[in-house]
Amino acid sequence: MTTPYEAAEVRAARAGKAPRPAGAEVIPVHAPVGPDLDVLLHEMIDADEVFIVGLLPWECSRRLIELQQDRLAGVGAHRPKTVHYFIPERDAKNTGATMGPSIQRWIAGLFGVRNWVTPRRDDDANPDTLVIHLYQDDTGGRVVLTRTGDTFQATTLLYLPLPRLSGDGVLTVAAFDTAQTEKIRAEVLGKLLPESRQWAIRQVRCYGPKYEDSGDSNAFTPRVQRITTNRKIQPKETEPAVVIAVCGMSFQGPVVVLKRRHQSNSIDDFGVLSLISEHVIVEDLVAWLRRVPQPLDADDDRAVDQLWKAAGRPKRLILEPQFFAEAAQRELFLSCGLNIDFDRLDFCGYRLVNREDDTHLGFAVFRLDLLQNDTTDELDIVTQWSPDMVSVPISKLYDGTFPLNRLLRLQERWLMSNVFSKPPGPASADPSAGQD
Repeated sequence: MTTPYEAAEVRAARAGKAPRPAGAEVIPVHAPVGPDLDVLLHEMIDADEVFIVGLLPWECSRRLIELQQDRLAGVGAHRPKTVHYFIPERDAKNTGATMGPSIQRWIAGLFGVRNWVTPRRDDDANPDTLVIHLYQDDTGGRVVLTRTGDTFQATTLLYLPLPRLSGDGVLTVAAFDTAQTEKIRAEVLGKLLPESRQWAIRQVRCYGPKYEDSGDSNAFTPRVQRITTNRKIQPKETEPAVVIAVCGMSFQGPVVVLKRRHQSNSIDDFGVLSLISEHVIVEDLVAWLRRVPQPLDADDDRAVDQLWKAAGRPKRLILEPQFFAEAAQRELFLSCGLNIDFDRLDFCGYRLVNREDDTHLGFAVFRLDLLQNDTTDELDIVTQWSPDMVSVPISKLYDGTFPLNRLLRLQERWLMSNVFSKPPGPASADPSAGQD
């Protein structure tokens, strides 16, 4: 069975089109998913404990989400488990640069497994537990060890090398015999588990509008309040996020790409269309992290103090626009198959959205104008990368045809004036420019 989430270059090659220009490539994170892989994935879903050593291929996480959704829809029952995920330390990334293959694989592997194991914002609502471990010596392989009761089974996943980027990958799956499984079990439980460093994705939280009142109920000042590993927003807090209006042209005129939200690709606002969005995490604070002794302190309060010092000890610790652009780059890769430079992101301003539970979402709004010519059409790449991407004519965006999320509904006038008012074309502003 072939997954719909094929790499953009693979689709472009089949259509006789050239891939994106040099320096903006997306690695082919796709290999056909067959019944041998499904056997392993079902085994992972049914296990009491799972140990994943090495970055799990993106298509495996996508397929795990699909299979688990099917299982819940059919049976409804789910046996809680703990997933230990051993991944290499992330390579350093230059601010504003496109993502190289190792960072792309790291991002796809990390967030793919996170979305499978803990898909909900409230950690208490996730039946499974994800524990991430970091190691330094990455040999490039990946092994899955499952425990069901007292029985262990080890399986290896191996990509065969490709002679060039444009082509389907080949992912081999092979189960180890009893003797080799025991050898792997002893190494993972006896050495990797106790000696590797635990790590977690940390969320950034900003002050709510009552602390940063500018007189405009829709304004957002990204002043850092704390960082946390818990994705649930506390009352009166603001979660900083980025939203990208991905714009292009079709025979119907200017269009914007919207994301069809459902439980396998989003943590809330299911059943509606939204702009491409992503939350800011600590790893996006690249300029500050570069000046902090690594690793960042495990204590959240001490870690914020480290970041404050790295930022120059300001009176108020304000997130820089480039941090939102980092989050935008990550999400454009995961959702759209695009690997872009900062200078293509047109910064439009900040907007605040109030939620019913006295929490808030603070958005940095960017616009991305897609490249479209006879050799490269990024609108085709985006809409073919995932069936959840929908191209909507801007002229019909607010005619009542499309179910829109709260940002699109509540900020209609501002979006039409500040984001959609000009026709698609080259980005016209530096993302580090001033705010709205």
